[in-house]
Amino acid sequence: MKKILVIAFGAMLWSCGSNTSSTENTAVTTSNSENVATAGAFDFAAFKIGKAQLGPIKIGMDVAEAEKLFSGLTKETDEGGNFGYGGGSPSYLYYKDKELVFGLVPEMNEDKIFAIMAIHPNLQTESGLTPNSSVGDILKVYPNLDVNYSEMNEWEFMEDTENNWSFVFMTEKGKQISTHAGTGLALKPQNKDIKANWVAIE
Repeated sequence: MKKILVIAFGAMLWSCGSNTSSTENTAVTTSNSENVATAGAFDFAAFKIGKAQLGPIKIGMDVAEAEKLFSGLTKETDEGGNFGYGGGSPSYLYYKDKELVFGLVPEMNEDKIFAIMAIHPNLQTESGLTPNSSVGDILKVYPNLDVNYSEMNEWEFMEDTENNWSFVFMTEKGKQISTHAGTGLALKPQNKDIKANWVAIE
């Protein structure tokens, strides 16, 4: 599963040219392309990464309602599992000039948003962190934040539990932020140069 993702997500993010971490980006295959509210340009400044929201797009909102809140993006449909959300839910990915901006994952068999993936480097938190911030940059804002390991997805993440978001790192063994050795424990970051792949908002 990890090998398939590594092949696909890199192709998806290649056009952004934004992640220069020591780990390889992974790929997501997409389909069913369509334009979404194409009039006007997408305003990155209006879509701050916030608690349970990306700008005006909020967790629990209907996807159709959220799509009325932005313009200038192209929509493609993929699998939620490629972003760690199993159970058969799709993920809706939104592109600007072929650069992936963000994704929405609805609850299974429903239209309500369960998770938001902030991906483009022009998206920011109020503190200036981006979906491609390095571990070192993240620690400047969260000096006591540990790194966790997802055995199911085989990637690492640093979680802000107060704001309900996580910086996700699709790292490979031997190029990880910390040496987890299957402990399942949150550990202190060791490699501070690795950059995140996206921010998962829930």
